[in-house]
Amino acid sequence: MSKRASVGVWVCAAVSVAAAGWPAGVGAQTTGAEEISLTEVAEDAQGTPAPGGPYPRFGSLKKPEVNIRSGPGNQYPILWVYRRAWYPVQLLTRYDNYYKIRDAEAEEGWVHVNMISKRATGLVSGRDPAPLLKKPEPGARRVARLAGGVVVAIKGCEGGYCEVEVIPSGEEGYVAKTNLEMID
Repeated sequence: MSKRASVGVWVCAAVSVAAAGWPAGVGAQTTGAEEISLTEVAEDAQGTPAPGGPYPRFGSLKKPEVNIRSGPGNQYPILWVYRRAWYPVQLLTRYDNYYKIRDAEAEEGWVHVNMISKRATGLVSGRDPAPLLKKPEPGARRVARLAGGVVVAIKGCEGGYCEVEVIPSGEEGYVAKTNLEMID
């Protein structure tokens, strides 16, 4: 299976949906690949509360190594591994102890809730370096230039700027929202 996840979740051959922890009525023993839509999962979930608010919302990866799976459980194959702590992700939905996430490249997969932080982070976008400014205004003194792909912790956003801390250097300042991805 390619890194690009489909709209649904693929349940591999001979995996019992009930044994996989899916709610009753979602499926049965499969004899081939069966696609279960996120709508079915959401409709059949037993009201797992949405910690931190409604979906979608943003979070980040807690650990420097996080497995992304094709479905919500350890029995599902690992699609790829992120090797970057605090990488920003969008939380799409939750099923049991797993979040369905989307990254900055629109790739989707499932990750255990213990690997997700509520810490808001963003990704510097673009080919040209983005200025890290001393104040949130055009023409303010530049503290640093941030290359595309740099992860920043978001302290807050107001107007057209976000107050950020560069991870891991700790430099602080303001970045124009137009230079950031994966933020509200």
